[in-house]
Amino acid sequence: MRGKMSKICAFLAFLIGLTSSVSAITVERKVFPDEIRQGQSVVVTITVKKEGEEGFAKLMENIPADFKAEEMNSATGNFICEDGKLRIIWLTMPDGESFRAEYKLVYQGSSSGSFDLGGKFYYVKEGKRTEYNLTSSSVRIVEKSKSNTNDEVVVVPPITTKAIEPKGNDDASIDTDPTSGKESSEEISNGDKENIDNSEAKTDSKEIIETKVKTEKETIKSEVVFKVQLGVFSSEKDLEVFGNLPDVHFIKVGNLYKYYSGKFSSEYEARSNIEKAKSNGFTGAFLVRFKDGKRI
Repeated sequence: MRGKMSKICAFLAFLIGLTSSVSAITVERKVFPDEIRQGQSVVVTITVKKEGEEGFAKLMENIPADFKAEEMNSATGNFICEDGKLRIIWLTMPDGESFRAEYKLVYQGSSSGSFDLGGKFYYVKEGKRTEYNLTSSSVRIVEKSKSNTNDEVVVVPPITTKAIEPKGNDDASIDTDPTSGKESSEEISNGDKENIDNSEAKTDSKEIIETKVKTEKETIKSEVVFKVQLGVFSSEKDLEVFGNLPDVHFIKVGNLYKYYSGKFSSEYEARSNIEKAKSNGFTGAFLVRFKDGKRI
């Protein structure tokens, strides 16, 4: 009986030790979008659920070849990227039950295919270094579509001319009638008319080309631009106030200065910049849209 109880106690002690050694922290990586074209970028979001853990922590990601990592929101951590390794180091993890860090991956290569992104999260638990293996994520690079090029393609309509049929052989064309001069005059007039018709057709073609180019330029001009509004101030601010936020500028409305960051062509890039603005102290930052220079 005593031996059986000893085994039970030993088993319970083993379970307690196993439970204490299991990591309570969970780390999740999200990549958006997971498919891009050459020259585009993705936003990588790391969400850490602390489960009561505090103290030192480090994220280490293996950056695939031909990708460049750019800092977006390090959640008060120290961002370092060199030799294909990305590190974000926290001497003390941010307050709260969870926190989130973000960075951008820009593809600078020329080949297509799938690239894997792997990494680990390190932290200190009960005085011991503990690691969490992140699930691998994939980014697919597809070739640029020829139909998506920005080259202007102008289709010129064919210019048709009226065929002049021969009136007969050379002998038949000799006319001894004194009135033939009148007929020759009419034929020349018809020839002039053909030239006039051709000239008008060329003019119409030129107008079609100019109209098409103008329409395409107006379409490009009318594309929606996404910005992040940082705040409204009563006076102009020094740009150093805005830290490393990209493309900071203002629009003066009356006596007020509305400050914005970025001029993004896609909404997801603009939204990813909102968190960076908030981490720089602009907690009220939000997304706005502009078209033809006007807010919509």
